Amino acid sequence: MPRTLTVAEFLTRAIAFSGKPHKEIAREAGFERPNVISMMRTGEMKVPLDRVPALAEACLVDPAYFLRLVLAEYHPDVYGILLDTLGDPLTKNARNWLACYDLCSVEGEIEMTAELTSAALDLLLKAREERSPH
Repeated sequence: MPRTLTVAEFLTRAIAFSGKPHKEIAREAGFERPNVISMMRTGEMKVPLDRVPALAEACLVDPAYFLRLVLAEYHPDVYGILLDTLGDPLTKNARNWLACYDLCSVEGEIEMTAELTSAALDLLLKAREERSPH
């Protein structure tokens, strides 16, 4: 089962997939210096909660997913209370699938065509068959 990406890993991938330089992401997210992007990417600096929406937008990723990731890693107690109170709308595996989609759709929505739906279902069915005892 795949593990959840750390904030630094997710941010590194999101930046790479966005195709934007650190300077542009920093500017779009409201940071004065681009080196803070590098520091967040390496884990030397935490992503400030109030910058999550702008940073997600600059990196072309889902802000709700990114916020969940940030809260789970940096504030697990608060995140736990939120989940206990509000509930988690997705399973861990569903979140992992959505994270993959988010990282692949940075240049725009990927239309869920019949062919794509069929390919995804085939892949999932094959994975289910492989883990099922025969």
